[in-house]
Amino acid sequence: MADIVFILGAGASAHAGVPVMAKFLDRVRRIGERALAPPWRGYFDHVTEALSDLQRVHSKAVVDLNNLEAIFTTIELASLINKLPGQSQDFIPDIANALRAVIVHTIESDMRLGAVDGQNTATPVYGRFVRILKKLHQPRPLGQIAQTVAVITFNYDTGLDIAFTGENVPFTYALVKTAKIEKEIPYLKLHGSINWGLVEKTDEIVPLDVRHLCGGTIIPTLTERKATGFTASMRQIASESFAPCFYAYTKIVVRDTPVIVPPGIFKSEYQGSLGNVWQQAAKELAEAREICVIGYSLPESDLFFRNLFALGTEGPTILERFAVVNYDNTGVTEKRFKSLLGPGAIDRFEYHAVKFEESFPVLATWFGETQ
Repeated sequence: MADIVFILGAGASAHAGVPVMAKFLDRVRRIGERALAPPWRGYFDHVTEALSDLQRVHSKAVVDLNNLEAIFTTIELASLINKLPGQSQDFIPDIANALRAVIVHTIESDMRLGAVDGQNTATPVYGRFVRILKKLHQPRPLGQIAQTVAVITFNYDTGLDIAFTGENVPFTYALVKTAKIEKEIPYLKLHGSINWGLVEKTDEIVPLDVRHLCGGTIIPTLTERKATGFTASMRQIASESFAPCFYAYTKIVVRDTPVIVPPGIFKSEYQGSLGNVWQQAAKELAEAREICVIGYSLPESDLFFRNLFALGTEGPTILERFAVVNYDNTGVTEKRFKSLLGPGAIDRFEYHAVKFEESFPVLATWFGETQ
């Protein structure tokens, strides 16, 4: 298990243009006002209509219509109980898939990438971060002491995935249970990813290699593009072609929308498919000597992570540092994390109110000259 665990929230992706949770639905509404082509017009209209209908709930209860976490969780529950104000029961199951498509499209529309020699790459910030991880991650040779790292993230985008690949750093999503993880860096995406597909017949989650993301990021070779019919001009996942794109490179039939899981605690539906990822995250937390949280504000509603942290960190390992890097100098986020920590960790707590892209001098101070 890892000695150093990094936990990344939406603030870590903000430098690449991905909207943070508090602003995500605002961005969805603005994109929905554009002249969108099929099938996007239908997806955005369906979600916009559902958001409008949810306002009717306010007569007896409160739903935060500006919070993606609250909306996603509510719509997922509505799909299970087959009830949503103003929506026909025949169409309610489609709303959750429409919201997933809208989330993916919003990420694709706003996410920025780097460029080298005309090829799209990870942002310089992600690239620099991965180089730090690479230097920190030294798997244990026989008879020698070394250290390892792991990354736990709440983010759906593939910015860091692309950086790992571009820097030739081996990593594992830990989607399949294995006896031991050695050379690869565990990269645990607790809420799914826009490059993960759900196999049609088995509900198994399989990832699409980011080198094959339908033309937008690490561009496929000319031979691959000719063989599959995909061109370099397509966006990074080309969501309307997600399943065909997946099949073109893997010969695996997956469902039409990627594996995107609500950020809230309502996750029982995904226990079978994402259980290995969550279990691995708990193991990493249990043995971590240092935990560094970047761009995550620990919202009060995130009971899932609060419980995962409480149960996962139970163990004999002494926590030497619990550090938070988050661009909030109001004291609110700092107070939330202090309330999370027990007496054995609170004395090791540090808080730095800086953006992810401004945190590298701080990281260098903690982990030595790793830049």
